[in-house]
Amino acid sequence: MNNEQECLERRVLLNQLYDHYKPLLTEKQREVYELYEFSDLSLGEIAEIYGNSRQAVYDLLFRTKSKLEKLEEKMGLATREEEENV
Repeated sequence: MNNEQECLERRVLLNQLYDHYKPLLTEKQREVYELYEFSDLSLGEIAEIYGNSRQAVYDLLFRTKSKLEKLEEKMGLATREEEENV
């Protein structure tokens, strides 16, 4: 599997996790994640909106994605749903 395909699969997985766990994120985590993933804004554009640095936005996105993965490890909602649909 090539790197591009792996990145795409991870992005799809994270968006599925977001659908399941977004109520457990903070408002700012949800806003920034949606601006980056769904509105296709750059880190710099988001930083400008919030008056933060590009690095601060990157760090928030990184922590948000990590939190989504940890929530899935603990609760397994997406995995269970996938197993039920097979």
